[in-house]
Amino acid sequence: MTSIVGTPVVVLVILVEAIVSLLVLLTRSVRAARALRQSEERIRLVADRAPVMIWTARPDTTLTCAPQFFVSFATVLIGLVNVRYLWESAGKSSFQGSTFVVGLTIARNRRSIDVLSRYRMRATAAVVLVLSAPLNLAAQRVRDEVVELSSGDRVTGEIKGLDRSYLTVRTIDLGTVQIRWQRVVRLNSTRMLEIVLVDGRRLEGSVVSPTPRTLDVTGGGGTVNVDLASIVAIRPVARSWIGDLTGQFDAGFDYTRGSDVADASVNAEVISRSPAYEGTLTFNAVLTVVEGQPDSSQYFLGYRDVRFFTERVFVGSLADVQGNRDLGIEIRGSVGAGPGYRLVKTQRQELEVLGMPLLVREVPLEEPASTQGLALAAARYSLFLNEYPKTNLDVTSQLRFGLSEPGRFLLLLNASVRRELWHDFFIAGSVYDSYDNRPPASSTLENDVGVKLTLGWSF
Repeated sequence: MTSIVGTPVVVLVILVEAIVSLLVLLTRSVRAARALRQSEERIRLVADRAPVMIWTARPDTTLTCAPQFFVSFATVLIGLVNVRYLWESAGKSSFQGSTFVVGLTIARNRRSIDVLSRYRMRATAAVVLVLSAPLNLAAQRVRDEVVELSSGDRVTGEIKGLDRSYLTVRTIDLGTVQIRWQRVVRLNSTRMLEIVLVDGRRLEGSVVSPTPRTLDVTGGGGTVNVDLASIVAIRPVARSWIGDLTGQFDAGFDYTRGSDVADASVNAEVISRSPAYEGTLTFNAVLTVVEGQPDSSQYFLGYRDVRFFTERVFVGSLADVQGNRDLGIEIRGSVGAGPGYRLVKTQRQELEVLGMPLLVREVPLEEPASTQGLALAAARYSLFLNEYPKTNLDVTSQLRFGLSEPGRFLLLLNASVRRELWHDFFIAGSVYDSYDNRPPASSTLENDVGVKLTLGWSF
């Protein structure tokens, strides 16, 4: 009998090397991006605070930094100034820049504005609009938003958002930090923020704390005063089209030499959030190799979209592809859309339900493909403990009833517990169950249950 002892060992070595290489690359890229961001922010902060005109430019004359007061003044001009400024008296080399008013020396003490001797006006409105956008975005990246803590400390930076009881703030000196919401006593920001309350209401506007643990939200409908304890989510309104991205990746491997059984599993999730919208991309796969038996595998790739129309009512849509050789399914694709309702959303837990019709295309291993109609009833529950180390419990369930084939139903259940180990690294344990009361004839099982232990990284 042929032994496969060597094969799992090779698979283990390859998997471990791949995971280590991936973590090293991710860590290096995050550190490099953080260092570059901090360097850019320091330059912008110096440029914005200096009493004289300071800017930076690339060799191709494209501006990469300009102070806020300069950008505000420049955006009202109609034209493009091409400047060749020679600092001969100071012994500097010639400098050529292309922007609106690089040739303008603006003094904060309101002295006269001297126009440089050499400039050329071009009335090109399209170029003005194109060039003004990056300048305004660059200047707006440095924020003076203040978070005051119960200890008396003050954190100044850019508020990225509040989610699962943690306020994320990007600072110049400390990088990106996460602060427990219970520790925040005051919050000040002139930006437009979306504030989600525990009762489901959504407010938009700038925020200021008139008294400890309260917040005034000033928007188009006036000023509304709320308690910090009633706020469950905060998101900036002016965001990119992809929204705020968060996610996680984890993998695990297990090998038993006595029985020559090897198991490998991979899980990944990316979530995009913006006001009244949330999209989730999920992937997980399990591969089991047993000596003398066919390989066992299952996978799931799905996208879920949620758009809120009122405080708690939303419309959800999904599209997924899955396969499970133990249940005789080569591939099964599903699409559908329907209404949902958020029952609970607090700083510690979330609960929502969803229902919709589904169109399913199923390809069994040894039978002809078929198209079916099903009805979906789904629920998702999350519990998050903000004590250190952070611990999250997530449970998702789907019950699918046959419409074109009455009496058939399928159950998909996934429960996971994730506990923080160090910074963004965590350990996770999960249980999954796939049940089909009428599986294809090639299937040997109706129920596929498994337990996984994995190590992962979140961002």
